[in-house]
Amino acid sequence: MSDPNPNPHPGSHDQPPLSRMNRIAKRAHELYEARGGQDGKDLDDWLQAEREIDAEIEAAQSASPG
Repeated sequence: MSDPNPNPHPGSHDQPPLSRMNRIAKRAHELYEARGGQDGKDLDDWLQAEREIDAEIEAAQSASPG
């Protein structure tokens, strides 16, 4: 069976940049943990994370020349 996510650079030690969705998921989990792991606020955490990550992406694109 083949690996569904093969590493395109098997010898590389550099981590590829996280996708937008992965960044949002990671940040949402950080928000969840910061609230003490209280359930029931997953949508709020996701939407907050989405706003934060989108703002970071927009700021990075604005700062980039070109």
